[in-house]
Amino acid sequence: MNAKADILYFIDGSEQLLVELGEWPSFHDDEVVAVLLQREAGPGTEGSSSLRLSIHVRRHEQIGLGTAQYHLKLSKNLLVHLVFKGIEELVMSDFNGQNVIHSIEIAVDAMSDTLAANVSIESSWGLKGTFRCQSIQVESMEQLPVLDGR
Repeated sequence: MNAKADILYFIDGSEQLLVELGEWPSFHDDEVVAVLLQREAGPGTEGSSSLRLSIHVRRHEQIGLGTAQYHLKLSKNLLVHLVFKGIEELVMSDFNGQNVIHSIEIAVDAMSDTLAANVSIESSWGLKGTFRCQSIQVESMEQLPVLDGR
């Protein structure tokens, strides 16, 4: 299996985004709108921490390419909720009023005793971070209105 196939196999529910966007996104120019860190309480719950990212994903299509009427039209407007479970080595900073992603890099580490992934959130502006996790899930995907601004 290649690295991209390993990632899609590792991410539960990845097919939802593949169908909607035609590929697994890098999340370039998308925006983190919410972060939730959580851990389970009680006996036997050590190591059961999770991180939930809500990401506003927008895709545009080019209209009138090469003409004076050229413009971008919003074609996809989604709120994607990703859950990362079994969080370790978490380092995050700079969450603020706007958190534009340059990319989210996911590298599956199949060489360790247990399957895990190293995640890096590269920032264009705002939130950035790195962590390791035991699993990733596309928890849900909400369709938001696509309004034509022209």
